Amino acid sequence: MSKAETRPVRGYALSIAPLRPGWRPIAGYLDGSPVLTPETVIANDNGKRRFRFVEQVGGKTTPRQTRMVGDVFCADHNTVEFVRAAINEKLIRDQDAEINRNTFRIFGSTVTQVGEETVLKLAAERLSDGETVTFDFTLESPKAERQEAGEAHFINCAIASVFATSTMLR
Repeated sequence: MSKAETRPVRGYALSIAPLRPGWRPIAGYLDGSPVLTPETVIANDNGKRRFRFVEQVGGKTTPRQTRMVGDVFCADHNTVEFVRAAINEKLIRDQDAEINRNTFRIFGSTVTQVGEETVLKLAAERLSDGETVTFDFTLESPKAERQEAGEAHFINCAIASVFATSTMLR
C-alpha cells in the first residue's frame, strides 16, 4: 500500500496589528497573492496564537521559505475579503465603544477654596450612558505633593481626551 500524499492548501493570510505604534489595529493582507500555506501554529509570550506561513512557489513544497507570522488563513479570495472587512468593522466598533465609555461632555465648572486649597470641579455627562459624574482637581495647595498630584491628574485627563479624539481621526 502506498501512503496517501497530501498537498498543502495555498491561500491568503491576514495579520491583525496597528500600522504604527499608537494607532488602532487593522486586518491587512500579508501577501496579495494566494501563495501562502500555514506551516505551524505558534504562541507568543502573551499567549496569542498565530500562524507561521510559508511560501509555496509554483505549487511545489520546495523551496519552502518562511514568509511571516499572521492571524487568519483563508483558501479563497472572496472568503478572505469578507473576513478582512468583518474584522476591521469589529475593531472599529470596539474602538468606538471604548472612546464612548471614556468620553464626557462638560456642562459645568467651578473653582472653589477648600481650606487652603484651590479646587477645580467639573460636572460632566458620560456620552455612552448619560451618567452625570464630577471630577475634582487640586490646582493649588500648600502641600506640594497634593498640588502635584492634582495637576498630574488634570494633565492625564486632558491627554487622554486629546488621544481619544486623535485616534478617532485615524
